[in-house]
Amino acid sequence: RVQNRAAPPPSPTMRQQQRVLTLILALANSSASSQPRASSSDERMAAFVAPSSNPSEFYYDAAFPVPTLGKLHDELAELPADAAEVKLRVLCSSVNPSDTSTDGYLKPKPLGSDVVGVVVETDSAVFGVGDIVWGDIGSNAKLGTDPNITTKELGAYAEYAVALDTQLALAPTDSLPVLELCGLPKVALTTYKALTWYAGAPWSASSNKTVLVLGGSGGTGSAAIQLAKAFGAARVATTTSAANFDYCEGCR
Repeated sequence: RVQNRAAPPPSPTMRQQQRVLTLILALANSSASSQPRASSSDERMAAFVAPSSNPSEFYYDAAFPVPTLGKLHDELAELPADAAEVKLRVLCSSVNPSDTSTDGYLKPKPLGSDVVGVVVETDSAVFGVGDIVWGDIGSNAKLGTDPNITTKELGAYAEYAVALDTQLALAPTDSLPVLELCGLPKVALTTYKALTWYAGAPWSASSNKTVLVLGGSGGTGSAAIQLAKAFGAARVATTTSAANFDYCEGCR
């Protein structure tokens, strides 16, 4: 469980990201009252869109086409063989550094990686309509027209998004509120992969493991401190500024 503790005062970059997040939450609020509806190629939705790879051109679109099931298999190549598509009514998303830029392929398209949403339509046998799910849909993927090109999936900064069921899990809404859950997928998965794939976690008590986390007050860093302890680390050391010392202490 990630503890809800006061964060340090926002930097100018964080304030810019918070303005984007305000937009995202506005989309979530507008979609929260919407009912599941049938897919149609002429449906429109609010979205924060990248028309190119130039961040200065990113814009809010009140009438962007709603994605339909089959979109990912039409646009991307080399997807997991057993992956089925799920259409979500987005409840919320968050802003990561990687969300502030994108490549020039499959444009225009909504940005956004982290997502919590309600399933409104699905080809999946794993999830049903009405399930609340979460995940990171900002994965790298091969372009359907040229598998030698890698692009980003994205799509969470919108009222509706289409994702693969292999990217999603049932959201633990009994443990954390939705607005906290949507800030976790990318940073928690980044940390989980680093600790399990490369550092051998989980560890036994006899391993007496020490874990060094660089940048402990960041999103990935604060998740790493907590996951390292949960995985059995005897000690967790981190780097941070003096202003963020208490915050990092609170993550232990």
